[in-house]
Amino acid sequence: MVDTTDRQITPAESALLRAVRAEFSEWTIAQAGGNWHASRSGEQVFDGPRSLIRRGLSAPTLPRLISMLAAQALIDRCSAAELEEIWRDSQEDLSVCLYPGPSWTAAS
Repeated sequence: MVDTTDRQITPAESALLRAVRAEFSEWTIAQAGGNWHASRSGEQVFDGPRSLIRRGLSAPTLPRLISMLAAQALIDRCSAAELEEIWRDSQEDLSVCLYPGPSWTAAS
């Protein structure tokens, strides 16, 4: 069965995609199933401060994925103590979300 949600990438998206792949070269970036996906190697931790370091990201648009990659780049540069602080703050304030989904961004 062919996934009809995929579409041809426009020339503008193609140029943007080349730039994004160059900027975030450790990530594999592709479109599939109507969404944009980025993945990188490494072990994903699912609990604790190191769970903030993601190995896979997905977004409905390329600009949204770029925002998520930029946020992840900032997180990647955090020290263990900084990750601990971010993790602790997110546990205390459940409204904290590093990668807001469509339901959080509908008003913006």
